Parts: sequence; C-alpha cells; structure tokens
Amino acid sequence: LALNEETDELYAGTGNIGSVYVSKCCDIKGSYESAVHDAKMISKWGRIKWVADAPDGSTVELRTRTCNVEDPDSTWTDWSAPYTTASGESIKSEAGRYIQYQVSLSTTKPDIMPRISSVAITYLTPNQPPTVKLTTPVGGEVWAGSQTIKWIGTDPDNDKLSYDVMSSNDGGKTWKTLVGSMSGTNLEMKPADEIKAKITSELEKADDIPADLKAKLTKDAKNQAKPKLDTPSKPPTPSSTSTSYTWNTSTVEDGTYIVKVIASDKNSNADDPLTDTIISEPFTVCNKAPELKMGRKSVTVKGASTATITGTASSERVEIAGVQYRVDGGEWAAAAADSGLFGSPTENFTITTSELSAGTHKVEVQAIDAAGNAASATVEVKVS
Repeated sequence: LALNEETDELYAGTGNIGSVYVSKCCDIKGSYESAVHDAKMISKWGRIKWVADAPDGSTVELRTRTCNVEDPDSTWTDWSAPYTTASGESIKSEAGRYIQYQVSLSTTKPDIMPRISSVAITYLTPNQPPTVKLTTPVGGEVWAGSQTIKWIGTDPDNDKLSYDVMSSNDGGKTWKTLVGSMSGTNLEMKPADEIKAKITSELEKADDIPADLKAKLTKDAKNQAKPKLDTPSKPPTPSSTSTSYTWNTSTVEDGTYIVKVIASDKNSNADDPLTDTIISEPFTVCNKAPELKMGRKSVTVKGASTATITGTASSERVEIAGVQYRVDGGEWAAAAADSGLFGSPTENFTITTSELSAGTHKVEVQAIDAAGNAASATVEVKVS
C-alpha cells in the first residue's frame, strides 16, 4: 500500500496477478431526499435557500422536482439543475401542488465534512375568492326609515375584504350604489343583442333613410349597450370594510326593492382580485303614511252613553296592522276590524267608546301600517 498525499490517492499492489489499484480515498459524496411537501393547491414556486457549513474543499448542492400527485412516480418532473447559492435561487421546477428537494454533499478532504441545517422554500398559491352571505334583509320585510343591511364575509386566504352595497327597485335592471367606488350613481346595462335588434327593427321600417346610413347605424348599435351612468347625486365613497350599512330608506321612493352586496379581496390582491356577490330576496320599502278616512268628523249622542265611530284605513303598498283610539288624551285602546282581523291593505273599522259624560269629547284615532307608519285623525263627540 502507498498513499500519495499530494493527490490524496491510495495505491494497492498485488503479486499473484500483477496489478496496481488506485483509489481517491477522500472523495466522499452523499445525498438526502426530503419528504414530499404539500402546498395544498397548485402553486407557483418562488425561491429555495438554505443554511449550511461548507468549508473549502466541500460542496453543497440542492435540486427540486414537482408534481400534482403526492407519491413520487413517473409523472413527477426530473430533478432540476443544481442550486448552489445558499442565499437563494429561483426554483426551476414547474408549478405544482407537491415539491421535493434533494441535498447533495461532497468533500475532497478526509477531515472536512459539509453540513446543512435548514432549507426554506417560498411559493405562491392562487388567490381564492371570498364568500359573502346576507343576514338582513332576507326577503319579505317591510322597511321604513333607517334600516341596517347586514352580511357576513369570509375569505379562505384570510384576505382583508371590502364591500360595495347597492339597491334596486326594478328587479335588478338598474342598481343604485349606496356605498362603494361608484356611490351615488345609477348603473344600467342592456344586452347588446337586444339593443341591436331593436334599432335594426326600427331602421327597417324607415324607408327614407339611405342604405349606407342604415348600415352605419346598425354597426354602431352595440355601443348603446355600454353602462349608462346617471349624474352622481353625491361624491364617490370608498368601499366599506364594515359588515353592515345603515340605509335611510326615506331618501328613496316607496316600492319593492332588492339589495346587493359585493365582497372583494382587492385590498390584499392588487393583480388578481376576486369577488363574490349576494342579492337579497325582494322586500318592501314604504315610508308613506296610510290614509285614514273617518265616517263622520263629529258625532252627537244623547245622555250618558257610548259613541260609535267608523272609518277606513288604507295603504298603497302594505297591510294595515291595526287601528287604535283614545278619548281626551287617555289610554290607547284597540279598534275592531270589520273583517274580524287587521292584515289587508284596506280595512274598515269600528270604535265603540266607553260610556261618556255629558259635554264635548275629543277622540283621537290612529291607523298603523306594517311598516310602522301612522296616520291620525280626530273626531269630536258631543254628549247632550
């Protein structure tokens, strides 16, 4: 045996069969394959970096491979070209859900061994859309005055969400933004095919329009489908980060409404924001007081007696919830519905007072609708 210290070569000779064997006794290599790491969804791989101790004469190299199935098989990519910069390099492997790395260690000196203590891989998962659910209104409500629209927003990426809130009184054909980037505007969008068909139909009826002009008008018809924005009634406001909005319904016309809430993760995703939209079932806005008509404005009875007063309460949009009365500012008492039960848009009612003393009495009558709106009238009762 002989050792060449200059080249770290070991020589071995044999006599029975004359041979010389040469070995690089200190050229040592080893490798390690990590467990498969799951990004939970197909992801874009960022950078790989590591912490290692690699003295002169030793090397540390890493490689990666990826796939969309968990167990490494023939569908996995080949190992990438080696990464040699511990401070970090861009990962060369294809996007995928799963990734695995391989560490290769080598040394050329017997007293030097490289070591690696940690590996870090960065990646970006695709943005996932938020979810929004309305809690109020659910549909069927009757609203008047200030009412609160409430919702719940969630995001699987824990992104910060913002919300736009809109209302419509024509079944969603047009929307008025209550809060958000287009606050104070009305947005109307009609299908291009519908507009083009209507314009084409009208042009065909007009014999006095030249053919070339008809062609130009038909070609431009689709431009009419662009959103039509009314003049803003107030300056635009930012989208809300709150999960409720107080709406003063007295600022809008009475009618049947729906509301829409749009949740967006744009505050956390400038490049590819995603949204979710929820639209309520129809509900009624009614701020107009019911109409109250009394059978007579004054009633005369003889002797200590009760007084009978009749009338009609009606509402254009909602049911009459009840009618009450009081005599000379006393306690309120319920009137009786002639139908037996209040609950229709028009109700006839009858009031029978308690026994009244001689003199003039003031009977206040109040009709209340399902929205809580009230109308009042006064009947004078004279007891002789």
